[in-house]
Amino acid sequence: TTLPSGRLPPPVYPTPSPAPAHIVITSPLNNAVLPPTFVVSGAGGNLPEGNVVVRARLLDGSILAEKATVLQGSNVGTGGEGAWSVALAVNAPAGAAGVIEAYSPGTSAFASINVFFGNGGNVDYPPGQCQVQVKANAHAYDQPEGKDLGVFPVSVSLEARRKERMNNVDWYQVSVTIEGAQTPVWLPASGLDGVGPGC
Repeated sequence: TTLPSGRLPPPVYPTPSPAPAHIVITSPLNNAVLPPTFVVSGAGGNLPEGNVVVRARLLDGSILAEKATVLQGSNVGTGGEGAWSVALAVNAPAGAAGVIEAYSPGTSAFASINVFFGNGGNVDYPPGQCQVQVKANAHAYDQPEGKDLGVFPVSVSLEARRKERMNNVDWYQVSVTIEGAQTPVWLPASGLDGVGPGC
């Protein structure tokens, strides 16, 4: 077709394709050591009706727990972004290696992380997983049921790196500065106002 001089055909813009269905797990962290009951959280988008299924299983494929939830957000019904969270309880041997999976039925959206299932007794936490809120005037000890090293003057949030159970009491190891050096100390659960979902 010959166009009159000085006139160009209207531009043709490609039709934008919809964003693919996607899902991510934001908590717990990869390779986390989990207590018997824990919370799995994440986000996603373009999921039909916002449906999400979260599953905990052992490496041999044995399913320990599975629970459905839905995205929470203003536009999830029309493919918008949203967040999800679900609590799972498992019964697994201490230290058993496993996987947490999240998927949306009818889509290719899938996410998984590797984890270790604890027994609620002695647990080592990877960096960033477990935050505890220490009470003001809580006593710190050199080891569970050990020597009293002093008190915390104010309430403070600290990262715990280990939990041990002794005489039906959970003890959490945190690191504090004593005389200029980072020193691990232990706190009983009674010295805490709360523990984070990663604990």
